[in-house]
Amino acid sequence: MRRFFALLLVVLMLGSFATVAFANDSPVGSKEHTIDVTHEYPSGNENEPTVTAGDNDTYTLTAKEKDGYVFTGFEFDGVEGKDYEIVSKDGNTWVIKVKSDLKIRVHYRGNAPVTKPSEKPVDNKPTSPKTGDNTAVIFAMMLVAMCGVAVAAKKLSHN
Repeated sequence: MRRFFALLLVVLMLGSFATVAFANDSPVGSKEHTIDVTHEYPSGNENEPTVTAGDNDTYTLTAKEKDGYVFTGFEFDGVEGKDYEIVSKDGNTWVIKVKSDLKIRVHYRGNAPVTKPSEKPVDNKPTSPKTGDNTAVIFAMMLVAMCGVAVAAKKLSHN
C-alpha cells in the first residue's frame, strides 16, 4: 500500500510540474486586448472610442488631418516586440499587431512646414527586462521531481 501511495505522489508531482511548465504555451482561448487612442493637439485632446482586438490581430492607426495641425508621431505605452509589433508604416498610417492592452497617443503640433513625420515612437520610459523565459523554473522543478522519485525509490527499497 505504501508503494502505491509513493508512486501516486510521484505521478502527481510530475503532473503538476508539467502543468506549470507548459501553462504559458496553452493555445486555449484568444485573449482580447483594449486599445485606447488619444489625439493630442496643442489646443486639447480628442479620444477615440475604445476598441478591442484579439491577440496578434492587426490594428490600423491613422493620424487625423485637421486644419492648423501637423502630425508629428505616435507614442505607445508598451514595449515594441512584446506588447505590439509594427507591421507597416505609410506616412500617418501605421498597421500594428496587437499583443497586449495599449494606450496610444497621436501627437500634433501647430501648422508649420514639416519635412517628414516622426517614424520613431516617443518613449522616454525605462524598459523592463525580458520576462516569460521559464527554462530555469522547468529545470528546478525537474530536479525537485527527480529528488522526490529518488527518495520514494529508496523508501520502497527498504520495505
